[in-house]
Amino acid sequence: MRTRARKVETTQQELTARLGRTPTQTELAEALGVAVDELTSLDDDVQRAVVLSLQGFAAGTAEDVVPERTAGPEDLILHRERIGYLHHAVNALPERLRRVVTAYFFDERPMNDIATELGVTESRISQLRAEALVLLRDGLNNHLDPHLVGAPGRSDGCVARRREAYYAQIAAQGGLGDRLALTNHLGMPKMPGQSH
Repeated sequence: MRTRARKVETTQQELTARLGRTPTQTELAEALGVAVDELTSLDDDVQRAVVLSLQGFAAGTAEDVVPERTAGPEDLILHRERIGYLHHAVNALPERLRRVVTAYFFDERPMNDIATELGVTESRISQLRAEALVLLRDGLNNHLDPHLVGAPGRSDGCVARRREAYYAQIAAQGGLGDRLALTNHLGMPKMPGQSH
């Protein structure tokens, strides 16, 4: 069946190239040396074989072939929680880093404007932005994927203490309900018991 189907497909491609258009069923049947009815019957057999082949999948394999196109409720909640954590992580940044992140990412202002406002060079704004992004990444990973947080050089050092204080500030900004409340503007349904 597959061999015959491949032959039909190859012949159809050759005719399309030669004619400059898709061949009719009659032209295709003539090129294959079969009757139009036989060609139609072959198409029907191929369709049935595909359906039977799909029915022969073991449990779970069909789902692997056809990916789910919509996120489930749990995926939406996790997405909203991540966005809420991001808001909390930005709010917990040291003031200067928070101003850079807010101006650059949320207000979409050019670096030279931010540099002028803060009285530093564009290069320094770029450094502050990079520092903020590393801190945000580590802060989010600390709460969402702790295994992704790199071990600090010295656990009793000043940098390690500042990071731990930053992580604690993110956590102190609220729980799941607070994080989800930050995403209500996304048009997602509220959780049961969640305040307006």
